[in-house]
Amino acid sequence: MKNRKIIWAVVALLALWCLGWLHQHYIIHTDRGYIVIHKPYLTFQDSWVDARAWSTADFNQHPQLKAAMVQQGYGDYLSDLRWKEWGQMAAQARDGARAWWQRQVQHVQTFWTRLTACRHDREKQPRA
Repeated sequence: MKNRKIIWAVVALLALWCLGWLHQHYIIHTDRGYIVIHKPYLTFQDSWVDARAWSTADFNQHPQLKAAMVQQGYGDYLSDLRWKEWGQMAAQARDGARAWWQRQVQHVQTFWTRLTACRHDREKQPRA
C-alpha cells in the first residue's frame, strides 16, 4: 500500500513537472522538423503548434509565437516561408499569363481560319 502511494506521488510530480515545462515552452512542428523554444510569458497558449501547413498570415495571428521564434534565432524559417509563398504567387501569375496568351493565340487562329474560309468561299462563287 505504501509503495502505491509513492508511485502515485512520483507520477503526480512528473505530471506537474511536464505541465510546468509546457507552460514555459513552445513545441512547433514544422515541415523541417520540431522546434522547441522558450516562451517569454508563462501561458499554455500555443504550447503545441502544428505549423506544417501554416502561411505567414497564420504566424501573424500568433504574434507572441512569431516574436519568440525571431528572438531565439528562427526568423530565417519565417523569411524562407515568405520567399516560398512569393515564389508560389509568381508561378501562379506566370501560369495565368501563359493560359491567357494561349487563349489569345487560339482566338487569332480561329479568326484567321474563318477569314480564310470566307475568302475561299468567295473565290468559289461564280462572278456575275
